[in-house]
Amino acid sequence: TTRHLNESTAVDIEMAFINSEEEVMKILENMTLEMWNAAKTCKEELEILDIDLEKINVPFKRVTYDEVIELLNERDHKIEWGADFGSKEESIIGKIMEEKNEVFYFITKYPLEAKPFYTMPYEDMKYSRSFDLGCKGLEIASGSQRIHDKNLLIERIEKHGLNPKDFESYLKAFRYGMPPHGGFGFGIERFLMQLLKLKNIRECILFPRDRTRLIP
Repeated sequence: TTRHLNESTAVDIEMAFINSEEEVMKILENMTLEMWNAAKTCKEELEILDIDLEKINVPFKRVTYDEVIELLNERDHKIEWGADFGSKEESIIGKIMEEKNEVFYFITKYPLEAKPFYTMPYEDMKYSRSFDLGCKGLEIASGSQRIHDKNLLIERIEKHGLNPKDFESYLKAFRYGMPPHGGFGFGIERFLMQLLKLKNIRECILFPRDRTRLIP
Protein backbone atom coordinates (compact mmCIF):
# COMPACT_ATOMS: atom_id res chain seq x y z
CA THR A 1 0.00 0.00 0.00
CA THR A 2 1.03 3.64 0.03
CA ARG A 3 1.87 3.13 3.74
CA HIS A 4 3.90 -0.10 3.51
CA LEU A 5 7.34 -1.18 2.33
CA ASN A 6 8.83 -4.65 1.94
CA GLU A 7 12.00 -3.28 3.55
CA SER A 8 11.66 -0.57 6.15
CA THR A 9 13.94 1.16 8.66
CA ALA A 10 12.96 1.49 12.30
CA VAL A 11 14.19 2.65 15.66
CA ASP A 12 13.57 -0.21 18.10
CA ILE A 13 14.23 0.09 21.81
CA GLU A 14 13.71 -2.05 24.90
CA MET A 15 14.15 -0.48 28.33
CA ALA A 16 14.36 -2.21 31.70
CA PHE A 17 13.30 -1.43 35.26
CA ILE A 18 10.13 0.42 34.35
CA ASN A 19 6.96 0.82 36.40
CA SER A 20 4.55 0.90 33.44
CA GLU A 21 4.22 1.53 29.73
CA GLU A 22 3.95 5.24 30.48
CA GLU A 23 7.73 5.45 30.95
CA VAL A 24 8.26 3.96 27.48
CA MET A 25 5.78 6.43 26.00
CA LYS A 26 7.70 9.34 27.57
CA ILE A 27 10.92 8.18 25.89
CA LEU A 28 9.09 7.84 22.58
CA GLU A 29 7.39 11.23 22.67
CA ASN A 30 10.58 13.04 23.67
CA MET A 31 12.55 11.29 20.92
CA THR A 32 9.85 12.27 18.42
CA LEU A 33 9.89 15.88 19.65
CA GLU A 34 13.68 16.05 19.23
CA MET A 35 13.48 14.65 15.68
CA TRP A 36 10.67 17.04 14.72
CA ASN A 37 12.49 20.07 16.13
CA ALA A 38 15.74 18.99 14.45
CA ALA A 39 13.90 18.89 11.12
CA LYS A 40 12.63 22.43 11.75
CA THR A 41 16.23 23.69 11.70
CA CYS A 42 16.55 22.60 8.04
CA LYS A 43 14.99 25.86 6.91
CA GLU A 44 16.41 25.92 3.36
CA GLU A 45 15.31 22.35 2.60
CA LEU A 46 11.85 22.89 4.08
CA GLU A 47 11.45 26.06 2.00
CA ILE A 48 12.38 24.18 -1.19
CA LEU A 49 9.79 21.50 -0.32
CA ASP A 50 7.26 24.17 0.71
CA ILE A 51 6.79 22.56 4.13
CA ASP A 52 5.76 24.56 7.18
CA LEU A 53 6.12 22.32 10.21
CA GLU A 54 3.64 22.68 13.04
CA LYS A 55 4.81 23.44 16.56
CA ILE A 56 4.44 20.39 18.80
CA ASN A 57 4.79 19.93 22.53
CA VAL A 58 4.95 17.06 24.97
CA PRO A 59 3.17 15.30 26.49
CA PHE A 60 1.27 14.07 23.46
CA LYS A 61 -2.48 13.54 23.75
CA ARG A 62 -3.48 10.13 25.16
CA VAL A 63 -6.77 8.49 24.18
CA THR A 64 -7.80 4.96 25.08
CA TYR A 65 -8.96 2.35 22.60
CA ASP A 66 -12.49 2.58 24.02
CA GLU A 67 -12.49 6.38 23.64
CA VAL A 68 -11.45 6.02 20.01
CA ILE A 69 -14.33 3.60 19.40
CA GLU A 70 -16.71 6.24 20.80
CA LEU A 71 -15.17 8.96 18.62
CA LEU A 72 -15.59 6.76 15.54
CA ASN A 73 -19.21 6.03 16.48
CA GLU A 74 -19.85 9.77 16.76
CA ARG A 75 -18.69 10.05 13.13
CA ASP A 76 -21.12 7.25 12.15
CA HIS A 77 -18.28 4.80 11.63
CA LYS A 78 -19.02 1.54 13.39
CA ILE A 79 -16.26 -0.88 14.29
CA GLU A 80 -16.46 -4.09 16.29
CA TRP A 81 -14.87 -3.90 19.72
CA GLY A 82 -11.59 -5.79 19.67
CA ALA A 83 -10.87 -5.12 16.00
CA ASP A 84 -7.69 -3.34 14.96
CA PHE A 85 -7.89 0.05 13.29
CA GLY A 86 -7.37 0.01 9.53
CA SER A 87 -6.38 2.86 7.23
CA LYS A 88 -9.95 4.22 7.12
CA GLU A 89 -10.24 4.32 10.90
CA GLU A 90 -6.76 5.83 11.25
CA SER A 91 -7.67 8.56 8.76
CA ILE A 92 -10.84 9.47 10.67
CA ILE A 93 -8.95 9.50 13.97
CA GLY A 94 -6.31 11.74 12.41
CA LYS A 95 -8.96 14.24 11.29
CA ILE A 96 -10.54 14.25 14.75
CA MET A 97 -7.15 14.90 16.35
CA GLU A 98 -6.36 17.60 13.80
CA GLU A 99 -9.55 19.39 14.86
CA LYS A 100 -8.15 19.32 18.39
CA ASN A 101 -4.81 20.70 17.12
CA GLU A 102 -3.02 17.44 17.94
CA VAL A 103 -0.32 16.42 15.45
CA PHE A 104 0.85 13.41 17.48
CA TYR A 105 -1.33 11.30 19.77
CA PHE A 106 -1.18 8.00 21.63
CA ILE A 107 -3.89 5.34 21.49
CA THR A 108 -3.63 3.25 24.65
CA LYS A 109 -5.16 0.24 26.41
CA TYR A 110 -5.87 -1.97 23.41
CA PRO A 111 -7.85 -5.17 24.04
CA LEU A 112 -5.47 -7.85 25.29
CA GLU A 113 -6.56 -10.47 22.77
CA ALA A 114 -5.66 -8.14 19.88
CA LYS A 115 -2.01 -7.97 20.95
CA PRO A 116 0.96 -10.41 20.85
CA PHE A 117 1.39 -12.95 23.67
CA TYR A 118 4.31 -11.03 25.23
CA THR A 119 2.25 -7.86 25.83
CA MET A 120 1.67 -7.15 29.53
CA PRO A 121 -2.02 -7.33 30.50
CA TYR A 122 -3.81 -5.14 32.99
CA GLU A 123 -5.05 -6.89 36.10
CA ASP A 124 -8.53 -7.39 34.58
CA MET A 125 -6.96 -9.43 31.71
CA LYS A 126 -9.22 -7.49 29.32
CA TYR A 127 -6.88 -4.67 28.34
CA SER A 128 -3.18 -4.57 27.54
CA ARG A 129 -0.42 -2.16 28.52
CA SER A 130 0.10 -1.30 24.88
CA PHE A 131 0.06 1.84 22.78
CA ASP A 132 0.31 3.16 19.23
CA LEU A 133 1.70 6.56 18.31
CA GLY A 134 -0.31 8.23 15.57
CA CYS A 135 0.60 11.24 13.44
CA LYS A 136 -1.98 12.91 11.21
CA GLY A 137 -3.92 9.71 10.65
CA LEU A 138 -1.03 7.26 10.36
CA GLU A 139 0.43 4.88 12.94
CA ILE A 140 4.16 5.56 13.11
CA ALA A 141 5.11 3.60 16.23
CA SER A 142 3.78 0.76 18.34
CA GLY A 143 4.89 -0.55 21.71
CA SER A 144 4.00 -1.85 25.14
CA GLN A 145 5.19 -3.01 28.49
CA ARG A 146 6.29 -6.64 28.03
CA ILE A 147 5.56 -9.60 30.27
CA HIS A 148 8.54 -10.36 32.51
CA ASP A 149 7.04 -13.28 34.46
CA LYS A 150 7.86 -16.66 32.89
CA ASN A 151 4.69 -18.41 34.11
CA LEU A 152 2.47 -15.64 32.75
CA LEU A 153 4.36 -15.79 29.45
CA ILE A 154 3.69 -19.52 29.16
CA GLU A 155 0.03 -18.94 29.99
CA ARG A 156 -0.27 -16.27 27.28
CA ILE A 157 1.58 -18.43 24.73
CA GLU A 158 -0.91 -21.25 25.33
CA LYS A 159 -3.82 -18.80 25.22
CA HIS A 160 -2.76 -17.89 21.68
CA GLY A 161 -2.86 -21.56 20.67
CA LEU A 162 0.93 -21.86 20.54
CA ASN A 163 3.24 -24.51 22.02
CA PRO A 164 5.62 -23.25 24.74
CA LYS A 165 8.17 -25.88 23.61
CA ASP A 166 8.61 -23.87 20.42
CA PHE A 167 9.72 -20.91 22.57
CA GLU A 168 12.20 -22.69 24.84
CA SER A 169 15.21 -20.57 23.88
CA TYR A 170 13.14 -17.40 24.39
CA LEU A 171 11.79 -18.54 27.76
CA LYS A 172 15.27 -19.45 29.04
CA ALA A 173 16.07 -15.76 29.43
CA PHE A 174 13.22 -15.46 31.95
CA ARG A 175 14.15 -18.51 34.02
CA TYR A 176 16.24 -16.69 36.62
CA GLY A 177 14.30 -13.45 36.68
CA MET A 178 13.69 -10.54 34.34
CA PRO A 179 13.07 -6.89 35.30
CA PRO A 180 9.85 -5.17 34.25
CA HIS A 181 10.58 -3.87 30.76
CA GLY A 182 9.00 -2.45 27.65
CA GLY A 183 9.77 -1.03 24.26
CA PHE A 184 8.58 0.22 20.91
CA GLY A 185 9.27 0.14 17.18
CA PHE A 186 9.29 3.51 15.39
CA GLY A 187 8.97 3.62 11.59
CA ILE A 188 11.40 6.20 10.20
CA GLU A 189 9.91 6.28 6.68
CA ARG A 190 6.41 6.74 8.07
CA PHE A 191 7.66 9.59 10.24
CA LEU A 192 9.24 11.25 7.18
CA MET A 193 6.10 10.66 5.13
CA GLN A 194 3.99 12.63 7.61
CA LEU A 195 6.63 15.25 8.30
CA LEU A 196 7.03 16.03 4.58
CA LYS A 197 3.30 15.59 3.79
CA LEU A 198 4.00 12.93 1.16
CA LYS A 199 1.28 10.69 -0.28
CA ASN A 200 3.38 7.57 -0.84
CA ILE A 201 5.94 6.06 1.52
CA ARG A 202 8.11 5.02 -1.45
CA GLU A 203 9.12 8.67 -1.76
CA CYS A 204 10.83 8.39 1.66
CA ILE A 205 13.36 5.70 0.82
CA LEU A 206 16.25 5.58 -1.66
CA PHE A 207 15.57 2.08 -3.04
CA PRO A 208 11.92 1.14 -2.39
CA ARG A 209 11.17 -2.58 -2.70
CA ASP A 210 7.70 -3.96 -3.33
CA ARG A 211 6.06 -7.01 -4.89
CA THR A 212 7.08 -5.95 -8.39
CA ARG A 213 10.28 -3.97 -7.80
CA LEU A 214 13.49 -5.58 -6.56
CA ILE A 215 16.24 -3.87 -8.58
CA PRO A 216 17.79 -1.38 -8.02
